[in-house]
Amino acid sequence: MGRAVEIDPNYAKAWAAISNIQGRAYWRENNSSVRLASMREALARAEKADPNDYEVLDAGVGLGAVTRDRAKVAHYQQKIIELFPNRAEAYLVRAINATQERRWADALAAYAKARLLDPFNVDVLSSQADLLRSLRHYAETEAIDRILVRLNPEDNDAALNMANTPFLRTGSTRELKALLAGLPPEDRPQQDPFVHYTRLEVMIALGDADGMIRLWHTSGGDALFRDYTERQARMLVAAAYLSKQDFASARPLLEKNRDSALTELAGDPAAPRTLNDLGLALAMLGELDAGRAQLARAREILQQSPPDRGNVDRFYSTICLAWVGEKAEAVAGLTEILRSPYMAKLEVNVYRLRYSLLTLPLRGDPAFEAMLNDPANNAPHF
Repeated sequence: MGRAVEIDPNYAKAWAAISNIQGRAYWRENNSSVRLASMREALARAEKADPNDYEVLDAGVGLGAVTRDRAKVAHYQQKIIELFPNRAEAYLVRAINATQERRWADALAAYAKARLLDPFNVDVLSSQADLLRSLRHYAETEAIDRILVRLNPEDNDAALNMANTPFLRTGSTRELKALLAGLPPEDRPQQDPFVHYTRLEVMIALGDADGMIRLWHTSGGDALFRDYTERQARMLVAAAYLSKQDFASARPLLEKNRDSALTELAGDPAAPRTLNDLGLALAMLGELDAGRAQLARAREILQQSPPDRGNVDRFYSTICLAWVGEKAEAVAGLTEILRSPYMAKLEVNVYRLRYSLLTLPLRGDPAFEAMLNDPANNAPHF
């Protein structure tokens, strides 16, 4: 794309593509300010060249998502609907808007219309599968997963989703293990980081402590945890060590998390996620009373938020309760989360909870096992 804009500096689609590439790099590089600046600059060049091009508008949606600017997202989405009313992408925008507002029936109807206009639009299919998976419509999700893999057999994310859906549906680990076995050997130099992401996500899903620790070591303590913050990544590896009773190896990771959270709280003392991180780090270090106090502060702040906000933090805060010995409260909170449509997009699932290293303190607890075995807790949200 860089070569394309050298040849034609007014090539709007190329600038939009560069903006999207910078956006993906922004996530991979832990919210890099340099990447964000490049993303903004590329979008500005694209808009100057052609502000009404579809790819340019879609890149604007991407920038709004990265910066969590809902007004910006809404602005670009509305322009797509107005300028491209008969394109599948316009109905995709409508479906996304309806999903954000939890109008499930409207969202599914919009996806159906989009697929009539363009049956093999990968963006439409991927987004529809994500919604169906979060609503626990697993059979329909699996059908779309198969289409996406056929359309792009080299797409690691598509392969991961196709292996993950049966796991969410029935707890089957066969597909995830087969996917892991089919990846290139770990010691082979990888040019494509998505292979690494895939391997790591499978290991996290299966609670493979040995594999996670091995990847952490081979990466020099810099494993690419795509969907996790640096503190969450260290916390997951620390949990892997704790599952093997290796407190000595977990301690430096937890102390780094503790110190990082304390530094952030000095500037923003009411950040629930940071309070959760601090509480969990303290609890894992054995400082239960101190951890309990931080988690209580986080919950108090979260209780003041609308029920459709801060869902990730609510879930994380609930999980943390188990580490400070409040197991009954943790199970009650997780049961509520499993049945709440507000939590649908988190894809909280009984099988994920069963295998997760974050639920180590709950393993073997009768109430936790009963919760996991209750069919109502994996029933469709809609």
